[in-house]
Amino acid sequence: MTKPEYVNHFENLLLYYDVKDYGIISSHFQNHSFSDSKDSTERVQNELKKAMNSFKLRLRLKDMLYIDISYSTPEDIQYQKKSREDWANEYQKVIQKLSGIVGKESFLEDCAKILNRYQLTELGNLILNYGDSITDSSEFFYSLSNLLSKYSEIKNISSEMFFSIVNENEISLVLWKKNECIFVKKEYISKLNLIFTPENDVKFSSSDCDDEDYFIYGRYNAPRSFIANKKIKKLLRILDE
Repeated sequence: MTKPEYVNHFENLLLYYDVKDYGIISSHFQNHSFSDSKDSTERVQNELKKAMNSFKLRLRLKDMLYIDISYSTPEDIQYQKKSREDWANEYQKVIQKLSGIVGKESFLEDCAKILNRYQLTELGNLILNYGDSITDSSEFFYSLSNLLSKYSEIKNISSEMFFSIVNENEISLVLWKKNECIFVKKEYISKLNLIFTPENDVKFSSSDCDDEDYFIYGRYNAPRSFIANKKIKKLLRILDE
């Protein structure tokens, strides 16, 4: 049978990342019998695990299963496109509603209601739990719109998340995710902290419970636009490392 496209894609990834023993793994796939094009990503993952265990490649699971992020079927791509378009429409509606209540005494109460109305319950609860920390409704509005412009990408990742308000009017989002090192059968937790500011900055820091020396931090400036999210997508990949 002809190899499915995702196998060709994975082999290209091996070459791109200059993975040793590429030829051995490539042969593994050439000799593997695929039933049809409906082979799932999960099956590919299992085959990759077998290949890695067989040839004792000393790489973390995320290094070889980058296919999770990099490969999408046409159906996946279409779904993601529709999801972004849907959120673009929702984003504009939410921002319009929120901009109309900035400066009002009832800002916090109205803000929570609007967020809950659009099923943004995590953010609605943020207002209810940390509203006393907000000192300027205008600054908080810009921090919130900064976050919301990137919300569709954030919600697409599978990780635990916790929101809070820091520095009075900035929004902090802590993400953490369990990963697996298959060779020692050990789990480790990757943590990413994002802070959304009124100036459109995103401050970030990341640590790894499995490596005390691993700590990175920085910041970048991005427009509040739901179509300008390449940077946030790259940043979220830290959780898989």
